[in-house]
Amino acid sequence: MKTTYVIVVIAVIAIVGALIGYNINKPEVPVGSTVQGNDYNATTTTVAIQFVDILLKGGYGALGSVIVTGANTTWFQLLNATTTDVNKRTGNKATSTIVLSTIPASLAAGTYVYDVSFTDGLYLDVLAAGVGTTTITWR
Repeated sequence: MKTTYVIVVIAVIAIVGALIGYNINKPEVPVGSTVQGNDYNATTTTVAIQFVDILLKGGYGALGSVIVTGANTTWFQLLNATTTDVNKRTGNKATSTIVLSTIPASLAAGTYVYDVSFTDGLYLDVLAAGVGTTTITWR
């Protein structure tokens, strides 16, 4: 009887240990459409931005989308760069290789998905006054 009791205790300990070990080594499961730590960031532009250039993210990443919610009266660009100064760009890249998106003044309200990668940074270059309300997402 004592031997049976010891065997049952050892079996229970082995099963509990196996379950704990499985949960510790279980791979991460994505929740929704993104893996944890790879979530989108966002910023909103308003009509108050007048000729402002903003580095949204330095280093590599991906431009997710531009969501236009208010009237856009000017155009702006999203660049794969950390500055608009040609002399300070990494490797003096040509302008044609750094433009990720140009948002024209007449762009209708809506969501514009890009999912395009950048290597140097994501830079918002406002080219004239009067930017409408937009949300820019990146990761």
